[in-house]
Amino acid sequence: MISKLAQVGLAVAVVGGTTVGVSAQAGAAVKPCSIGTWKLLGEQMQGHGIYKGVRWRQNVHGGAGIKLTIGAKTASYDFTGSAKEWIAGVDGGQAYLDWDQYTGYVKLPVKVAGNTKGSYVSYGKTATGTAGGRFMYVKPTPGPGKPWNVVANLRKGGTESLIATKATFTCSATQLVQTQKFNSTTASSVETLTYRRV
Repeated sequence: MISKLAQVGLAVAVVGGTTVGVSAQAGAAVKPCSIGTWKLLGEQMQGHGIYKGVRWRQNVHGGAGIKLTIGAKTASYDFTGSAKEWIAGVDGGQAYLDWDQYTGYVKLPVKVAGNTKGSYVSYGKTATGTAGGRFMYVKPTPGPGKPWNVVANLRKGGTESLIATKATFTCSATQLVQTQKFNSTTASSVETLTYRRV
């Protein structure tokens, strides 16, 4: 999604230098908990800030059904059949409601550190795939927005709300929760992506 945060230019900084965490048990490596295939139950994101002197706030939810497969060095997102992502907010006193929906798939390099909790970093500049998005304004003025190429946006250094860029995570046998936070002098946001193992 090209969210308000993206409009403000708050690209999340990507940091590297970590590798997939493994632990030794009886002399054998244990596969990190997050490796495997997951299905998104839903996204929750809240953000607020000031842009060009105008206060805004935004709540985002949805996207259920996205399939995420995490490997040792790459992750792939399959958006086939996934739900709409709803964006509601107030910008300068004007309430708005929009939605977008992703299609296709994307594959990109990742670095995962930790087992049942840790960090997840993705690198969009070498992303591949067919993923795109369509956008619809609901209020105050209904109408279609401009569709976009998700893969091209990532390769240009852009971010996508349904693809974690730099997150912490907790993981169990059945659930993966990724959390991204951003804070600056003009804006802040918290996003949670909750998955179940499939």
